Amino acid sequence: MKSAKRFFAAISAVAALFGASAFAPTSAAETAVAEEEVLLNFQVVSDIHYETGRASYQYPKFAEKFRNALAVNEEKFPDSDALVVTGDVTYMGKEAEYEGFFEDLKKYGTAPVNIVAMGNHEYEWDESGQKLTSRSDSDFSVKKERYMRYVSKYTGYTTENIYFDTWVNGYHFI
Repeated sequence: MKSAKRFFAAISAVAALFGASAFAPTSAAETAVAEEEVLLNFQVVSDIHYETGRASYQYPKFAEKFRNALAVNEEKFPDSDALVVTGDVTYMGKEAEYEGFFEDLKKYGTAPVNIVAMGNHEYEWDESGQKLTSRSDSDFSVKKERYMRYVSKYTGYTTENIYFDTWVNGYHFI
């Protein structure tokens, strides 16, 4: 039952962030109970796709939407324990894209813990901007190093792995 309550609290936080109401309590009594049982409050975002340097930029408003999501987090979840970004923070894994994303996270983010996962957009293009048809070790190692360098610089999380294995307020995030 305790796991179900934790799950409900997490889903409620995510649903509220995006304006969904499927998980929202329906009465004042349910609201009070749900608020008392929140053990961990975190928000989840994905597919930010910061992009620079292409005339055919498909996602000009993604950075703005990310900043708006961070503003909603600050307003609605001032006591948030963490922000989880599930990948694709960049469009092509370029230095400037990481700079833009992490500078916005640093400037507008308010969560004390930021977990930023590596998505396919962080490694699927080579340095010239061509989509890779195969993932060679050298291409991936360049992208892995860049991802880990930025994550370490901006979140303080250092590891040899490209996945997170960390604890937030006594709860294990992998």
